[in-house]
Amino acid sequence: MTPAERTQKLVGFLKLLQTSGYKYDLAKTGVHGKMQMPPPPGTGMSCGSAARIFMQLAKDAGIDKLQSIYYTAAQGSGGYFVLDRGSDKALGNAPQIAGTAFKGWEFENHYRVRDPATNAVYDPTFGTSSAGGGNPPGYKATSETSNPATMEMTSVYAGRYQVTRKGVQVTTVELNKTPVTPTQLISDTSFTPKTMDNLR
Repeated sequence: MTPAERTQKLVGFLKLLQTSGYKYDLAKTGVHGKMQMPPPPGTGMSCGSAARIFMQLAKDAGIDKLQSIYYTAAQGSGGYFVLDRGSDKALGNAPQIAGTAFKGWEFENHYRVRDPATNAVYDPTFGTSSAGGGNPPGYKATSETSNPATMEMTSVYAGRYQVTRKGVQVTTVELNKTPVTPTQLISDTSFTPKTMDNLR
């Protein structure tokens, strides 16, 4: 299989994950390739499950040696935020945070998949790749405060994007227009190898 054919197949699996009617669900970490492949429409899955299914689809098509790569925020750091660039979807689903100022997703950790044969990095959750326009950047948390009395938690990402949660209510505020520095971004190079379990 040529590198171009390999890439074409992997991009096809990204599209399959985005168009199969799956539900992005942080709690659904146990979806794996020992089940029906591809999983039935309506299946909920986390980013780890999406990466696992992507790798299993690839393996079943004869594409092996893909590497799962992982980013986890430092303990107590508040994680990071992926800003919706206007058309981003997580497994075809609209942003988890849908405030009036901006939209996006909050993460403590996240999986992507690297193809050592082409060095491309794929994000199965968002259906993107480093070779096809880029994976969405993440914005590191710069502060996180909570008020137990009001059941409120506020996170600020890259000193600019503020997300406040109070029960099920979420509000967003863009604090300023200051350019985000490279040290405040999560990119493909922020991810490190982590073995993926439950592959056939």
